[in-house]
Amino acid sequence: MARSAGAIPLNQFATFGELLRFLRLRAGLTQLELSIAVGCSGAQISRLEKNRRPPNLPTLLARFVPALGLADEPETVARLRALAEPERPERSPAVPNNLPLPLTRFIGRELDIQHVGRLLAGARLVTLTGAGGCGKTRLALQVARARLAQPGLFPDGVWWVELAALSDPALVPEQVAGALGLRATIGLAWPAALIRYLRGRRLLLVLDNCEHLIAASASLAGALVPACDGLSLLVTSREGLGVAGEQTWLVPPLSLPAELDGLPLEAIQQSEAVQLFVERAGTALPGFRLGTHNAAAVVQVCRRLDGMPLAIELAAARVGMLRVEQIVARLHKRFALLTGGSRAALPRYQTLEATIDWSYALLAEPERRLLARLAVFAGGWTLEAAEAICADAALERPAVLAGLTQLVNKSLVLAEREPGQPAHFRLLETIRHYAHAKLDRLGEWADLRRRHLEFYLALAETARPHLNTGERNTWLAGLVAEQDNLQAALQTAAELEPADHELRLASALCTYWFMRASYSQGRVRLEHALGRAGSQPNSALRAAVLSAAAQLVTRQGDVDIAVGWMQECVAIHRRRGDVFEVAEGLRWEGWVWLEADDNAAAERCEVESVALYRSLVTPGAVAVASGLAAACHMLGRAYHQQGRLADSRPLYEESLRLASALQDNWLLGLPLLRLGHLARDLGDYDEAWRWFEQALARRRETGDPLFIANALTCLGDLARRMGDVDQASAYYREALPLVQHIGNKAAVKSVFRALAELTFAQAKFVQATQLMAAADEYAGLAPDVVPTTGWPERPSPGEPIIAALRQELGEAEFMAEWTMGKARPLREILS
Repeated sequence: MARSAGAIPLNQFATFGELLRFLRLRAGLTQLELSIAVGCSGAQISRLEKNRRPPNLPTLLARFVPALGLADEPETVARLRALAEPERPERSPAVPNNLPLPLTRFIGRELDIQHVGRLLAGARLVTLTGAGGCGKTRLALQVARARLAQPGLFPDGVWWVELAALSDPALVPEQVAGALGLRATIGLAWPAALIRYLRGRRLLLVLDNCEHLIAASASLAGALVPACDGLSLLVTSREGLGVAGEQTWLVPPLSLPAELDGLPLEAIQQSEAVQLFVERAGTALPGFRLGTHNAAAVVQVCRRLDGMPLAIELAAARVGMLRVEQIVARLHKRFALLTGGSRAALPRYQTLEATIDWSYALLAEPERRLLARLAVFAGGWTLEAAEAICADAALERPAVLAGLTQLVNKSLVLAEREPGQPAHFRLLETIRHYAHAKLDRLGEWADLRRRHLEFYLALAETARPHLNTGERNTWLAGLVAEQDNLQAALQTAAELEPADHELRLASALCTYWFMRASYSQGRVRLEHALGRAGSQPNSALRAAVLSAAAQLVTRQGDVDIAVGWMQECVAIHRRRGDVFEVAEGLRWEGWVWLEADDNAAAERCEVESVALYRSLVTPGAVAVASGLAAACHMLGRAYHQQGRLADSRPLYEESLRLASALQDNWLLGLPLLRLGHLARDLGDYDEAWRWFEQALARRRETGDPLFIANALTCLGDLARRMGDVDQASAYYREALPLVQHIGNKAAVKSVFRALAELTFAQAKFVQATQLMAAADEYAGLAPDVVPTTGWPERPSPGEPIIAALRQELGEAEFMAEWTMGKARPLREILS
C-alpha cells in the first residue's frame, strides 16, 4: 500500500529544499547521514536544503528516492521532481543556445564559476587555460549555462563552437558560422560575414579546444571582438590566444583533502576531487560509498593525481574491477591503468596518455627535449637550476628560458611566485611521469641525474655555513623549498661509487636536518654513508659525517653511540693537526655529554674547547668567535647544572659579549636565555623576566619559529611560577602553532605538556587528559623525549600526571577522554 507524506499536504512545500528537509527529518537522518547515503558532502545537503542547485533527475531518482525511503510514494517523488526541475537553468527557453547536454553531474567549482563570470563581466575575451584533462571544457560549459539563467545578459544566445575535431585552420570561421546557423554570403568572406551578422547582437560565443588552431583562433578573435560591441568570447585552450584585451585564467585542479592522518570523514567529503571520484565510482560500481574503510585510499588517489578531473574519472572507472587500494598500488603505472574513457569522446580523451600526447605533439622540438629533461626534478625547481642542469650542446642555455616560458604558456609547467621571491616551477605528477618516459627514451636519464646531484650538492655545501649565521632563516627556507630535490640527490649519491658524493651531501645537510628536527631521516642517510665509506682514520670527510651523525642521534637519546662517534671525530682531527676542528669536535662532544646529564664529562670537553678557541682568536676570525661564544655557553651550562652558579655567570656573559659583537641574534638568544635561567634559580624572577624578554625580542628578529617558541615557553614557565596563569597560557598558546608549523615533534610535545601541566594545576582534569593524549598522538614520541637544549629544564610530567588524572577521573572516564584527545582538533581542546 502506497505511503504518503502523512497528514502533511505536499503542496504546502513551496521549494525543493523545504520538502527535502521535511523528508530527511521524517526518515530520522542527519544531513551527514543523508550525504553518505547519496554519495555527496554534508555541505551539499545543506545547500540543497537552502534551494541551491537541486540534483538532476537521474540522481534524484537513483540516490535520493531510495535513501529517503520513497520507493512506494509516487506522489511524493512527483512533487520532489516538480519542485526541482523549474530551477534548472538549462530548462529556460528565454535564451537561444546550442549548449551540449552533459551526460554526468558537474562536481564542485562553484567559486571557479563565479570567478570566471566576474572575468567575463569585465573583459569580452576570456581564455581558460590549463593542461589537458584539467576540466576547462566542463567549466566553460557550466559558466555558459549560468549565463542562460540571466535572460537579459545575452538575449541573442549562448553558442558553443567545438574545434577539437577540426584540423584545417582555414575552417575556423566557418565552424563558428555553422554553430550560429549561418550560411555563406555571396561575395563576402567568412570573417566579414560574421562581423556583419554579429554587429548589433548581444551574445556569448564559446570556442572550445583551440590549442591546435591557435593562430587561426587568435586571428578570428582579434577581428571579431573589436568590431562587435555586444560579443563576448569564452575560449578554452592550453595556451592563451595572445590577443589585445584578452584575460587568461589558469583553471586550477579540483580542491584536495589535507594530507593529515585522522582527518574526519566529513572534512574529506568537502574536497571536490573526492566528490568527483565518489560520484564516478558510483557509476562504475552502484552502491559505492566513501567510508572509513576506503577514505584514506581515495584521498591518496586524488592527491597523487593532482586533482586532475580526467585522471580522477579514469581512475574511478576502475572501481568496477579493482578496490581503491589496488588502484593506489598501480598508480606508478598510471598510463596503463588510466584508460577506458567514454567511447563517444574523442580518442585523446579516452586515455590519460593520449590526452598528454596531444599537447606534446604541439610542442617545438627544443620544448619537447626540455620537458623530458625537467622530469629529473622532484617537487619543483628554479630557473637557475633548470639552466644549470638541463642546458648543454643540444639545448643551449638561452633555449632553456625560452622553452620554459612556452611550457608555462602551454600549461605543461606550473609557475608559482611569492612576492619578493624568484619564480618556482613544477610539473603536475602525471606530467612528470609522462616526461620521465620521454627522458628514458632519449637515453639521458643517468646523465641528468648526475648533473642534478652536482647542482644540489653545491647548493647544500654553500648553504651549510650560512645556517650558523644571522642569515640562517633565509638559507633554511631555500633548503626547505628544495627538500624533494635534495632527497632525490641523496638517492642518486647513494647509488654512486665511491661514496664521496654521499658523504659530502649527507654531511652538508646535517645542520638542516638538525634545525628541522628530521633526526631519523638524517640518521639513516648518515649511517648509510658511513657504512659505505668504511674506516678512514685520517679522513676529514669521515670526521664531518661522524660529527653530523652524533648530533642527530643525540636528539634521539642514543648518547652512547653519539659519544663514540664524537670521540672518533676528535681523534681524526687531532691526527690531522687541525686545531680549529678539534675545538669544534670537543664542543659538540661536550654538548652530547650535557644531553646525557654527565656534566663533569661535558666540563672536561668544553674547558679544552674554550682554551683551543681562545688560542685561535684573531681579528676578523668570525668562525672562531662564533665557536667560542657557543663553547662558553656550553661550559656555563655544565657549571650551572652542577650547581656552580657563580662559575657559570662569567661564561654566559662572555658568550653574550661575543655574540653581540658578531651581531648574531640567533647566537645571542643562547646566553640571554641561560642568564634568565640563572636569575630564576637565584630567585630573582624580575631579572629572569628581563633576560627572557630580551631573548624573545632577539629571536623574533631572527624569525626562527623554533627558537621564538623556545623563548615563549621559558616565559610561560616563569609566569606560572609567578602565579600568572593567564599569561602563562597565552605564551604557551602562541608557541604551539610555531613548533607545529616546522614539524619539530619534540618541541610540540614539550609545549603540549606545558599546557597539560597548567590545566592540571587549575584542576581542569578533562582538558589536561585530552592535552596529554594529543601530545602523544601528534608527536609519536616516548614520554621522556623532550628537547632540552635551551628549553625549560622541567622533568617530563608524563607518568606522574597521567597517574594523577586516572585517580581524579576514574579509569573509565580517563580512557574516554584520552581517546577523545587523540581524535579532537587541538583548537577544540583548547577552547
